[in-house]
Amino acid sequence: MRAGDRVASACGSWLVGGSRHLFWLPTQGLFLVAVAVFFTGCVWSVPQPKLVREPRPPTVPLRIGVYYAPKLRWFVYWHHPTDTAWVLGKPSARLLNDAFTLLFSHVEIVSRPAGASSGGEVEPRLAGVIEPRIVSAAYDCCAGGVRASITYGFTLYSPRGDPVASWSVTGVGTSEGSNPFRGVSYVRQSFERAMRDAVWKLTSEFQTVAEIRRWLTEQGVALGR
Repeated sequence: MRAGDRVASACGSWLVGGSRHLFWLPTQGLFLVAVAVFFTGCVWSVPQPKLVREPRPPTVPLRIGVYYAPKLRWFVYWHHPTDTAWVLGKPSARLLNDAFTLLFSHVEIVSRPAGASSGGEVEPRLAGVIEPRIVSAAYDCCAGGVRASITYGFTLYSPRGDPVASWSVTGVGTSEGSNPFRGVSYVRQSFERAMRDAVWKLTSEFQTVAEIRRWLTEQGVALGR
């Protein structure tokens, strides 16, 4: 059995008249068809992005809690045109945790949401709890490669469970290449870069968010910029 047949057998494929076909289209369309033909139904992981640490943001001298909801941890982006899935939740949670550890002097992962609707208050030792989420994710073909994007949303809750701030960041990543049979690699690399870009914006722009600046002032924290 050929390699292509093994992959198709394991993951499924598009069949036309009982046979597997690849239609020759312009490069962008060819990429989508190649992924759909050989990898339909597959679930793909994304490489763990590395946090951009320089230039280092000002450290916030507070103890903050972070709640990673199951919806974030297990988030999978489903690309309908190619019938493929991309695991974004697990690497996002790890990358975001690295980012919060860089931003704050002390970070604790909490096991339940802090919103008033959850029926509980934040631990008194915490200045608040941040709950991140994945708002959206997507990729498409662009001239000479793949372009991916991801948007993270964040809500900061007070120790009483009241929402204090809400904001979002969007990252974009591209991967250049024209070989349709390396399409999966292009998509994985693009998502990795998009996630890294978004989280870099989180750390570098954190103290520019008006609601965050007001909260830091109320906490007695000197603003870094």
